Formats: sequence, structure tokens, C-alpha cells
Amino acid sequence: MKTKQFVFLCSVIIIAVIALSLVVINMSCKKEKNEETISGQVKDPKQNLFLQGVKIDLYAKKIVSGTVNYNFVYDRSAYTDSEGRFSFTLPSAYTTAYRIDFSKDNYFDISEELLMSDFANHQHSGSYELLPSAIISMHFKNTSPYDISDMITYRLTSGLTGCSDCCTTASHSFAGTVVDTVKTCRVLGNEDITIEWLVQKAGSSAPFVNSYFCNALDTTNVDIFY
Repeated sequence: MKTKQFVFLCSVIIIAVIALSLVVINMSCKKEKNEETISGQVKDPKQNLFLQGVKIDLYAKKIVSGTVNYNFVYDRSAYTDSEGRFSFTLPSAYTTAYRIDFSKDNYFDISEELLMSDFANHQHSGSYELLPSAIISMHFKNTSPYDISDMITYRLTSGLTGCSDCCTTASHSFAGTVVDTVKTCRVLGNEDITIEWLVQKAGSSAPFVNSYFCNALDTTNVDIFY
């Protein structure tokens, strides 16, 4: 009799353990299916280092009360660690797309959009690169004035990125005998920046071109005296 009771008790315990295990597995599966992970690592390719302290802003397009929001709405932010890594864990329900914005002082911002088709098993992981910027400070001075028709025209032909305070390919001119001015703008860091200029004096013109290496996260001073 005791043997039968022992066998019965063991069977009950085994069934209970199996049932509990199935519940735990089911809960885990539901949790995994209801969550998405976006992660990655950010690197400075010019200086060959991973970037700490990059701000990651996450935006999402969501379906709310059956209505699709076609605009990205801010969701949350994170910062990269000492190895340039970041991660978001998000509820997956009713999201149609994400956008990730990357920003850091003295670097050029980047952005990436993610569709749900970009996820595999509710996960997306990527490698990202932020390019460092530099400042070029150009000092133009007419050191040998001839007359009021003296003129210098310059433009940059490389190292441009198109940001609001970046150098452009547009030409700029200074005229007259008294020219002593400084112009600064942002360029790509750890790059050779090429400047072309044309000096007009005494009825003749002389073209010049030179390249200057601009260290990342630093200011490069250039003197153009004519």
C-alpha cells in the first residue's frame, strides 16, 4: 500500500514539475515575442576607436487605437558605453518602423531607419560609424597692397559634408588694399583639405592651390598672405 502511495506521490510531483516548466517556457516565449531588441556599436573610423558617450535617440511609428502614425515620434534615449555599445529593449506591439539618431559633440550626426522586416527573431544589431569633424581657420591678409582693385577669391574643394556650419564649395572674394580677415568653418577631421585661391593685382592674376591636413577634433590655422 505504501509503495503505491509513494509511486502516486512521485507521479504527482513529476507532473507538477513538467506543468510548471511548460508555464515558465510559455511565459518566456511570450515575453520574447512581445519584445524587440535594437543594439549596436559605434566607431570613429578615422581614428580607429569605439566611441563612448554617443547619444542615441530612438523614434517610432506606432499604431494607436487602430490609427497609423506616419510620423516618427520620440520614444527614448541611451548613450554608448566605453566600448561604443548601446541597446534598447522595447515592446513590439503596434510599431511599424523605428528611426535611430546618433549625435556627439565634434562629430557629424547620422540617422538610420529600421522597418520591421529588418528584424530577425525580434532583434536588430548594427555597426555604425561617426565621422569626426575639425575646424579650419583661414587668415587672409593683403600684405603687399597695390591699389583698390586688389582682389583674392578662394574656395574649398574637399573635406565638405553639407552641415549648416560646414565649409562649402562656394567662392568668396575680398577686395581692396586693406584685407585682414579670418574665416572659419567645419570640415572632416583627419583629412587633407584643399583650398584654391586666385590673386588679382596690378592687372595680372595668379592662381594657387594647397592642401592642409586637419587633425580630428582640433583647429587648423592657415595663413594665406598675398
